[in-house]
Amino acid sequence: MAHTWKGQVVGFATDKKTRKVHPITESAGRHLTHIQPGQPFRPVLNMAGRQGAGHKAWLTRQRNKQQGIPPKNPRSQRKPGQKPTIPPKAPTAPPIPSPNIPKPSPNTAQPKPKIPSIVWPKMTTPSGKVTPKNYGELTIPETGPVGKKYAPLLDWANVPKDYMPPDINDPTVQDFEDYAFEDAPDGILKELRWAFMQNRTAVAAGRDPVNVLLQGPPGTGKSISPRVFAAQMQLPYYYCPIAGGLVSSEQLLGRKEIETKNDGKGGKIQTTEWHDGPITMACKTGGILHVDEASLMDPEVSTKLYELMDSHRRLSMETLKGKVEYANPDLFIILSGNPVELGIEAAKPLPTPFKSRCRGIFMDYAPIPSELKIVKTRAGLSDEELKIDHGTVSGKFAVPMESFMRALNDIRKPATARDLGYVPTTREAVDFGREIKTGTPPKIALQRALIGKYVGDDRPKIVQATQAFFP
Repeated sequence: MAHTWKGQVVGFATDKKTRKVHPITESAGRHLTHIQPGQPFRPVLNMAGRQGAGHKAWLTRQRNKQQGIPPKNPRSQRKPGQKPTIPPKAPTAPPIPSPNIPKPSPNTAQPKPKIPSIVWPKMTTPSGKVTPKNYGELTIPETGPVGKKYAPLLDWANVPKDYMPPDINDPTVQDFEDYAFEDAPDGILKELRWAFMQNRTAVAAGRDPVNVLLQGPPGTGKSISPRVFAAQMQLPYYYCPIAGGLVSSEQLLGRKEIETKNDGKGGKIQTTEWHDGPITMACKTGGILHVDEASLMDPEVSTKLYELMDSHRRLSMETLKGKVEYANPDLFIILSGNPVELGIEAAKPLPTPFKSRCRGIFMDYAPIPSELKIVKTRAGLSDEELKIDHGTVSGKFAVPMESFMRALNDIRKPATARDLGYVPTTREAVDFGREIKTGTPPKIALQRALIGKYVGDDRPKIVQATQAFFP
């Protein structure tokens, strides 16, 4: 049966394999919109009906002919066997490397990007009188004390003598060795100063305050660093050690006491007087409130601190003293403690409301060179006895001191520390340094400074951990 072609034939296509010629009708070539009926059409199509390379070349020649563009190396001008001329590509200029970024070598491992340090804002002061609303515009200096000049809204007149700023020349302050770690790339003191500035800005704007939670294993500086920070800032320092959970709500919040006074007529009368605790005093006067071992706090105190640490910024003291105390704009709260996740026996879980209201900073043990600097200062070692220069330890006692620190690091690992009743801190390293300074042999100094503190099942574990370093 003969095939009937539908539509007007507009051209023909040649199959390369069979060499048969097939007519192209309007319906079959409707996708070729540039072809009009009656025009010459000589495309080369494959069997699927798609346009081939020959058809594209033919279209290019027809378009150039209409525009008067002469052919490039036409077939009529080429010699037998000569291939068409392909114009060379225009040369491209190589990319210019940045002068500040050296080109990395392909065989060199790329270093990890450095965490950006804190960019301190420019010093600004509010126009006119300083008020709680424009207090956020008063910037504190990046270094040096804050004092009354940059904290004028603190109630300095009512700060008790025991809670005045710590002495900057105190040995514990002078011997403090700050170092950078993951949660504080510029050191813990710079991180706390930055949080203090952000807390002031947030409170002035009516937002939630910035509170800080310091967590980490024992002996990492969680208790001493807020005190050093207060000394450097020269701000009131209210320290509340919740040691063993023995500090009652009356000691922290306040209590009523019966006092005997003169009645003005030669007699005596007894009156009930209210005495604020450190938390209440810090709320009223402002300054740094440091609650150590916060997870062991009395639930009655914790409940009242929740309001003080959020946007309410108040202490509900109606049942105790019959009034509500509102926080000073420069009240800065720091909580510290040992996280229960490390398996420390005395630790308790920190209430969730505290975690949700705080900026967390995990303080791990310092690197050996940084911790040895602390030991050197506190043990009174000279440069000839112990010298730390850019991470390199040298001197007369370099070998025993570094061996002792490596032994401590092994004991502090979670696999060993969670089974011990007490995890050694920097204090043991200081005791060891003092012993060897007096001429005590390292093994005897090890026994006095470390092993002698352990009894029962813990003692064999300490002996085994130190044998590799003191055979």
